Amino acid sequence: MRIRKDSPFHGITELQKEGMLDDVERQQTYDNIAEECEQETGIETTSEQTRRFLRRLRFDRALRGTDDWIEDLRQFVERARDGEARDGLIEAARQKLFEDALAAGNHEGDKLIFAGKVRQGFNPGPARR
Repeated sequence: MRIRKDSPFHGITELQKEGMLDDVERQQTYDNIAEECEQETGIETTSEQTRRFLRRLRFDRALRGTDDWIEDLRQFVERARDGEARDGLIEAARQKLFEDALAAGNHEGDKLIFAGKVRQGFNPGPARR
């Protein structure tokens, strides 16, 4: 995140940013965070400046996390194009749906899942009596 040169937060380190975010997580007030920042860096800030800065900082971190997630998703899509990986994913999803339907006592859902398996070439074998 770019910080303007006229910002009171210009020049703070990543470690100090992380510390401020940790303070927010620990539910400290913006007044307390501003005071702590002043003690550590000598920079005077208001609680409103601190609130806005931390909001932008959290937003920036969330965007970075999204970028990483999108790259992971791209890699997953590439692997899913492989027939075996795709079939394994479909079977894992089907198994999860079957387990959820069984746990909920939803026998209509069981029938639908079984019908989907038969349509995809699943052969349950001869019927047992």
